[in-house]
Amino acid sequence: MGELSKLTGEFGENIVQGFLNLIGWKRPITNIDINCAYPEKHRSDSASRNRSTHGIDFVVNQIDSLLEPDTQDTIVISAKYRQYGRDNQAETRKYVEELLQGIECITEDENIGNQRINQSIRKVEYAGVLFYLSPTEEIDRDIITELKEFRAIEVPNYPVYIVDNNRISFIIRVLDFSHRKFGKEKVQFFYINTGFNYVDYENSGYSMPLQYINSSVLPLKVINGSEEILILAMIEKFDESTLRGDVGRAQTLTHGWGNKIIIAYPDYQARKHQAIVQSVLQNFKDENFAEKVSVSSFDWNFRSMEVED
Repeated sequence: MGELSKLTGEFGENIVQGFLNLIGWKRPITNIDINCAYPEKHRSDSASRNRSTHGIDFVVNQIDSLLEPDTQDTIVISAKYRQYGRDNQAETRKYVEELLQGIECITEDENIGNQRINQSIRKVEYAGVLFYLSPTEEIDRDIITELKEFRAIEVPNYPVYIVDNNRISFIIRVLDFSHRKFGKEKVQFFYINTGFNYVDYENSGYSMPLQYINSSVLPLKVINGSEEILILAMIEKFDESTLRGDVGRAQTLTHGWGNKIIIAYPDYQARKHQAIVQSVLQNFKDENFAEKVSVSSFDWNFRSMEVED
């Protein structure tokens, strides 16, 4: 049983490492132990001794593309790969607490916690990502919606992003759709202008911002020769009312650029939904912009070929 658990854990770490590479979080620091800076405070209720170390699965350091260019994100990552339980809220809270303790101690670590990408870094923001994935559930199983009453532990107060089967599958499917359609080298993550990243602002790159890791919307920019295309992918299913809002959102994001806009949903079918799309676009105030918009499905199957590419 112990060997199976160990092997399953290794499979989970392999999945997370492959995913980090896919989203441009390259060369993470892996499988490290750091000294516990608060051994009594971090001792578990069932332990007879104070905690001495924390095991960290991955640490990623990267520039925060949505904040000032001198800000670095130090992202502490925990990979959990096991069957979802009856009380996912309690399990998640336990994993988040462990992760927060690791972050709290990594900020005190002289080596890992104080690494800087370059000399221009003036500020480091610490955050956690919990990959809570299951090998026995559907690949799009959503447990995040079960955590509506979840409250992050207040001390220490670092943001923790939770990624379940549904969220990781969403990002993988969207990137697969985009890479297959345009070629991997032409597809970048679009960096939304937040008002903080205006200095030397580059609005796209191959590294995904931390803030997108469990977002319900994934914006990508395709640079295809002289053509610039926005792909705006939604985790939610196609709906007429949401399409109206998504078209407006795409217009805001492409202010001053964009030859074409593709809004992508998991379940869009031209046969069922094309008339709705035409109606929404015909009634959109900016006709020139509406002509740039098309709607697609990012899930690839034979129905994706209903409309000529």
